[in-house]
Amino acid sequence: MNAPKVVVAVAAGLVAAVVVWLLPGAGAFSLILSAIVGVGIGLVVAFAMGQGSFGEPRIMPVVPGDFFLQRMGREEGPVPYTTLVTRARTGSLTGDTMVRTPESDWFPAREMSPAIFSKRTWIATLLLSVFAGGFGIDRFYLGKVPSGILKLVTLGGLGLWSLIDVILIATNRMTDRDGLPLAR
Repeated sequence: MNAPKVVVAVAAGLVAAVVVWLLPGAGAFSLILSAIVGVGIGLVVAFAMGQGSFGEPRIMPVVPGDFFLQRMGREEGPVPYTTLVTRARTGSLTGDTMVRTPESDWFPAREMSPAIFSKRTWIATLLLSVFAGGFGIDRFYLGKVPSGILKLVTLGGLGLWSLIDVILIATNRMTDRDGLPLAR
C-alpha cells in the first residue's frame, strides 16, 4: 500500500472521530473506538483503490497510432488513437473493450498507455459517493484533494453537493484529476 492510500485511511479515521466528537455525550472511549473503526474502513477503501489483486494494473505500452477494436465478435478498424480517446470520453468505449495494434495481441482498453481510462473505477467512486460523499471521500479517491477538503468542511455542501456528485458519477460525467473517464 502506498502513501496516498494510507493518507485516505488516516483521513477516514479522523473524520469518524470528529463526527463522534460532535455528538452530545460522546466519551473518550467512543472517540477512540470511532477512530479505530474509521481507520479500518479507510484501509478497506485504500485496498479497494488498487486494481486486480491489490496491485497496479498491467499497462500495455502503445504508441499512439491505429488500433483495431473487437465489438460484438467482429473486428473494427483501423481506428486512430484520437478516436479511441474521444470514444472513451463519450462512453462508447469501455475499459473491457478488446483492442490491438497491428503488431500486438488483443488486450483490454483500460491497459493502454498513455492511458485513455482512469485507474479509478466507476463503481468504487459511486459507492464512495453514496456512502461517504458528504465527507468528500469520493473526491479524495479521484485525486481531487482541494475540492475534497472543501466538501469535507462543508459536509458535502450540506448534502446538495453530495447529491450532485452522485448524479454526475451515476451518469458517467465525473472524471479523475487528470480528466480521464472512470474505468467501468
